[in-house]
Amino acid sequence: DYQRPRQGSKLGRRQRSHSSDVADQFEAHYGYYRFDQLAEKKENGKFQLDLWRANEFSLLEAGVEKKNIFTTDVCTKCNPDLFYSHRVMGEKRGAFAALIGLPEDAKAL
Repeated sequence: DYQRPRQGSKLGRRQRSHSSDVADQFEAHYGYYRFDQLAEKKENGKFQLDLWRANEFSLLEAGVEKKNIFTTDVCTKCNPDLFYSHRVMGEKRGAFAALIGLPEDAKAL
């Protein structure tokens, strides 16, 4: 079973403010009910979006079962001792990447 997506370390929930035009695109894509679970409007008119949850919704919409979705819940900004973070370190930071491989006999889903 190769349908086991992992969400690795990334900017944490509600760590970045987004303008209303970005929030409008999220609402158009996810619908009001899910948007209400993803967004929090701040006093300054900007929105904080839960990008981890948005990724989960997208995987569920693609047909991945919830039991097969794994998220690390580790924020790169909150853990600069573990991860590079542009928001903490600026331009003087490193980078990291992940590779995915499947055996030649893997079956398409």
